Amino acid sequence: MWGLFIFVLLFAKYFQTPVGEVMSTIPFGGALFSGPTFGIGILAVGVILAIRIILYITSVMRDVFKQTPVMMKKSAYGIGCTTWEVIWCIVLRSLKTA
Repeated sequence: MWGLFIFVLLFAKYFQTPVGEVMSTIPFGGALFSGPTFGIGILAVGVILAIRIILYITSVMRDVFKQTPVMMKKSAYGIGCTTWEVIWCIVLRSLKTA
């Protein structure tokens, strides 16, 4: 509902209208961008779905990362591993075996 009532209006005003004005001067491509700007289209829907999927993946991965034992992460930091090494070598490998 957020995408339909808020994002589509902003998309039509700040993206679709300026792009339509610029692209309408192109001889053969102008017909693709002519007409009223409602904001509802494949590009707007794609952006809305991308935002929703990012939020879903973030919440799922946070729960998955919590499954790694804290002692394994702390011991890796204790022997001098960087944060990237702990994530790559400890967290992701422990999730792969689980």
